[in-house]
Amino acid sequence: MRAFILGGGQGSRTADPDHPKLLTEIAGSALLELQLNELLSIDEVDRITLLLGHQASKIEEHLTIFLNANPTSKLIDYIIEAEPRGSAGMLRHVLNESGDGLCFVA
Repeated sequence: MRAFILGGGQGSRTADPDHPKLLTEIAGSALLELQLNELLSIDEVDRITLLLGHQASKIEEHLTIFLNANPTSKLIDYIIEAEPRGSAGMLRHVLNESGDGLCFVA
């Protein structure tokens, strides 16, 4: 099963709009880490794809650190949108291009 994490938004309604939403801390952990840990615990999930946009380089950097500290045999990749597509627009685009069915969205 392939899981998707939507992380392309600008975070204009968050406490710190200069900080990517996925890196917002909740109880001492980045939202991205909480989502990844949840998805990694689901046996049926074998691939996790992050759909990124705004400040993707900061999320890529954080993801690298997370994966170095938490090795996994599951495939974790990301796609960076070339232009903003709105909420779930990138997901629709990826599913149309790949022919994959929607399995799980975090």
